[in-house]
Amino acid sequence: MKHAGMVVLVLAGCTMPERGDVQQIAVSPPIQWSGPHADSEVDGDWWRKLGDPQLDRAIQRTLAHNHDLRGARARLMIAAGQARLAGAANVPRLDAGLDAARQRSVFVGLPSGFGGGFGPLSNTFNNYGVSLNASWEIDLWGRIGAGEDAATADLQATAEDLRGLRQSLAAQTAKAWYAAVEARQQIALATTTIRSYGDTESQVEDRFRRGVRTALDLRLARSRRTTAEARLHRWEQRYEQGARQLQALQGRYPDGETDLPAELPQPSGAIATGLPAEIVRRRPDLIAATRRLTAAGFRVDEAQAALYTQLSLSGQIGTATDRVSDLFDLDFLIWTVATNVVAPILDGGARKDQRAIAIARENEAISQFAQTALRAYTEVETLLATEGLVQKQAERLAAASTESIAAQALSEDRYRRGLGSFIVVLEAQRSALAIRAELITTHRQLLDLRVDLHLALGGGFELFNPATDAKQGGQR
Repeated sequence: MKHAGMVVLVLAGCTMPERGDVQQIAVSPPIQWSGPHADSEVDGDWWRKLGDPQLDRAIQRTLAHNHDLRGARARLMIAAGQARLAGAANVPRLDAGLDAARQRSVFVGLPSGFGGGFGPLSNTFNNYGVSLNASWEIDLWGRIGAGEDAATADLQATAEDLRGLRQSLAAQTAKAWYAAVEARQQIALATTTIRSYGDTESQVEDRFRRGVRTALDLRLARSRRTTAEARLHRWEQRYEQGARQLQALQGRYPDGETDLPAELPQPSGAIATGLPAEIVRRRPDLIAATRRLTAAGFRVDEAQAALYTQLSLSGQIGTATDRVSDLFDLDFLIWTVATNVVAPILDGGARKDQRAIAIARENEAISQFAQTALRAYTEVETLLATEGLVQKQAERLAAASTESIAAQALSEDRYRRGLGSFIVVLEAQRSALAIRAELITTHRQLLDLRVDLHLALGGGFELFNPATDAKQGGQR
């Protein structure tokens, strides 16, 4: 089949064999990425590399109980059944039959009482038969084989869809987990901040009562505390949403009762550089697109072969008798052998239209594959660039947080000693809280980016070590 090599040509960015109005499509990846190494082994359970056993257990619950995943497994079973059905047409069919009949016939027109009886003449007889029936369409032009190959490619694509959904659900669980933990950490920060603002408010109120400070300072202190309380409730709302989303992913009733850690984990180790762009053979969505392109090519072959003559053979052997005891007596043997040749002449152009539809679907599959590949390359490049920038942002925020906390402590000390303005205290408190909150969010973004990068690369991205792999292979 000329379509068997079609995918290789697309992956290499070469010209596609012309089929109808198929355009030249070239998707040329770079020689190498700026991130992980290409020879890393595809790791189906890449989330274990995130280094959080509690998260691992949460993802396993999702993979065990998620209803969408169960539906995808059912679709895989359907595709497997369809592939078997397509293959069944390529082998002879053999059926066994057993017939038993009792029949009464009336001879209309003969005189009543003919033969010494009363009423019309009738006859009752039995008919028994056992048979083997065989039929087989000879696949002269490969039509049946092409249909079987197309169904097999569809099955492989469905299997990749299942693997992709499994990875996607793992990523959704991880990101929902991180979002809920971030909300919990922000709640803890807000609670601590409210307590600190409350202490400041008490000090301002005491000074106001003694006439040392104005009512403006007191109102500003109360406003800052109530604003922090509103922030606390906002993060409590986000926590409730995240916890329930996590439970829904796990197929559980969303009552909000979820066991989560108090703080976000640290991202896994730095990503090595020098990844050749072999993402096409790793990502489930790209593999599925490749298999669907292959299936579309086989269906063009199937539609083309349907334009030609079809040859079928059929045969029957068995016995026919009026007594059960003679069913297996070879003296009552009957048999039939037949050849059926069908050559299409006039069908209103139906077969040619089916071929045109198959070609159009092949063209669509080519375009979908090219777009899927381009989207994959874009995701990897964007994520690799973004992670580096967000990492630098986190480092600057950590330094800024240290300075803002020191500035807050200094401004509060100067205010207590009557050397500074309360406006300076408020600004220092606002800046310290905002930077610490942003640092937590940036930390969560780094974790999300690492999850997205695993998805974009189709699995893990550890450096390939030939010596280590050979050793592990010997142990296996």
